[in-house]
Amino acid sequence: MTRPFVSRPAAALVVGLAVAGCSAPTGADDEAVTAWMDERAAEPAPDDLLGTAAARVGPEDPAPADSSGAVALRFAAAAHLDGVRLSCLGDGALDFHVYVTTEANAGITQTDVLTFPDVPCGAEAREKALDLTGVVGVGVTGAGADRRGAWHALVLGTPA
Repeated sequence: MTRPFVSRPAAALVVGLAVAGCSAPTGADDEAVTAWMDERAAEPAPDDLLGTAAARVGPEDPAPADSSGAVALRFAAAAHLDGVRLSCLGDGALDFHVYVTTEANAGITQTDVLTFPDVPCGAEAREKALDLTGVVGVGVTGAGADRRGAWHALVLGTPA
């Protein structure tokens, strides 16, 4: 009986590719994400903190089309927004969208979108300076994750 010829390197390559496809990085598990988020919440608040936003994120999350999916903060009175401090779990990068709602005369509001693409994740938070007045609300989203994780944002400024 004759055995069919199978190239061992070719067979190893096929098996290797199949295993690599099954073991793509998925990111942190739920417990690690929760622990990271709890650590951020336990950090001392800066003196100029207006509010905090945080959420879990994953590759299945759609890119934000508007502010409807943002973690939103509303202020009782207009505030001065000095900046945002952005951080995310892992070693990749996230795209952050900050929705800033300002109030003009007669209670008319306007929401502008500030984008901060490719913010590196890791141990250090990245501060983005802003200088905006009349702010009555801020919404934040993080998107573009290639694995499961979380993001955290400190909204910094001075209340009215």
